[in-house]
Amino acid sequence: MKTVNMAAVLKACLSSLLIFNCAGDEVLLMRSTDTFDNWTMLQLDGDDNSDPQTQWTKNNVLKAFDVRNFAGNQNNWVVSPFISVDPLVTSVRVRMSFILYQCDYTIYTVDQCKQSFKLYSKVSTSGQTIDAAFVNSFTERGQVDLNDPGNPDSKDTTFNITAGSAGFYVALKDEGAHIQGVTIEVHYFKCIALQNGLISFPASFPSDTVVTGQCAPNSSPVGSLERVCYSTGQWSSGTGSCGCDPGFARNSSGNACYRLSPCDSAPCYNGGVCSNSADGSTFQCACSGIYSGPTCEIVQGSCTPDPCQNGGTCADLGGSYQCSCPSGYRGSECQNTDFCLNNPCQNGGSCFNNGDGTGYFCSCTGVYEGRNCESLPTTTTTTTTTITSGSVTVTTALSNLSVMPKSSSSLLALLPLSLLPLVVC
Repeated sequence: MKTVNMAAVLKACLSSLLIFNCAGDEVLLMRSTDTFDNWTMLQLDGDDNSDPQTQWTKNNVLKAFDVRNFAGNQNNWVVSPFISVDPLVTSVRVRMSFILYQCDYTIYTVDQCKQSFKLYSKVSTSGQTIDAAFVNSFTERGQVDLNDPGNPDSKDTTFNITAGSAGFYVALKDEGAHIQGVTIEVHYFKCIALQNGLISFPASFPSDTVVTGQCAPNSSPVGSLERVCYSTGQWSSGTGSCGCDPGFARNSSGNACYRLSPCDSAPCYNGGVCSNSADGSTFQCACSGIYSGPTCEIVQGSCTPDPCQNGGTCADLGGSYQCSCPSGYRGSECQNTDFCLNNPCQNGGSCFNNGDGTGYFCSCTGVYEGRNCESLPTTTTTTTTTITSGSVTVTTALSNLSVMPKSSSSLLALLPLSLLPLVVC
C-alpha cells in the first residue's frame, strides 16, 4: 500500500458532493462533519440482555444505508459520528447489523470480493477530534466475518474505554466486502439497581470505587454496606447487613420493616381479644367468661392467683374456692381481723364481729350491760310512802336504791330511825 497524503485526500473529498468516488488507497466515505451523510439517530428502548444482574444501556443507535462504490483496490472507510458517553463508562459494546452486496465476479476478482471487514474505534477524552490522520489513529477492535453476503447478518464486539472519556468513534474498514447497509448500536454496561433484603444499591456504572448501600426505612446497618460494580455490569458480593430498629419487625418478604403494635405480641391470655389504643402505644384485653385481669390471666373463682389474704390457705373447688384463715382472721378471703378471738365479752356475754370488719359487739345476759357486759345497771328511783297511825301521818322518800325490795311490808324496816318517833297528833 502506497503512502497517501490524507490531508489532500480529505480536502479533495470535502470539496465534492461525490465523496464516495474519491480516488486513493484509503477513502473516508462517511464522517460526522458531512452534512449529507446517511447516519441517522434511532430511538430504541429496552434491554435485550438476559442476565438479570446486567443491564445494557443503549447510548446511540446509528444507521448507514447504501454505502456503494467501494473499489477493490483501496481501503474504504465508514466512520460514525462522535458518540458521547457518560464519563463513568468503562466498557462499551458495539453491535453491527449489516447487509453486503453479492459480489459480481464478472467485474471483480476473487481477491477483490472479500468476505470480511474490520471494526475500529477511537476514544477521545476531549470530544470530537478530526484531523488529517483521523482514520489512521483508530484502533482495530476485530474482524467481522460474513456468513451469507447479500443477506442480513450481525456481529457484537465489546471493548473497554478509559474512564472519563468524552466518547468515541467507531469505523468499518472495507477492503472489498461491498457493504450495502450498516446499523451500529452502541451499548455500555451498567449495574442495575439492586435490592438485597433490607439493603439497596443504586444503579451504578462500573468502577473500582466502592458503592455504599442504604438500609430500608426503620432499619439500621450492621457493619459496612459495600459492593463494587464490575466492568461486566455485575455486582460484587456484598458486606454488612441491615436490622430493623427497636419497635419494628421485618415483613414476610424480608425487604421492609413495619412498626410493631402492642397487640402483635398476643398479650391477652385465655381467649382475650386485644385492641390497640388510638395512638398505638398501649393495648387493652377484652376478657370472656371467668377470666379477668389486664391480660385475662386471672381465673375467677380459682386459687390462681391466690385470693386468700393474711396467710390464708386456698382450696380450689372447681370454679370456686374456699379460704382457710389462720387464727385471728376471718372473712371469705381472710381479709378481716377476728376481734372475738379472745372473747372480750364478760359475765357470759356473747361476742360478734361487725359485718364491715371494723370491730365487734357483745350480747349481754341478765342485768349486765356495757361494751363488754362488764357492769350492772344503775337505777334512780324515788318512792314516797305515807304511814298513818292515829292522828299522826309520816311520809318518807327512798331514792338511789340499787335493788328495789320485793314487798311493801318491809318498808318500815327501811325507814330511818330518826323518823320512827315522829307522831303527828
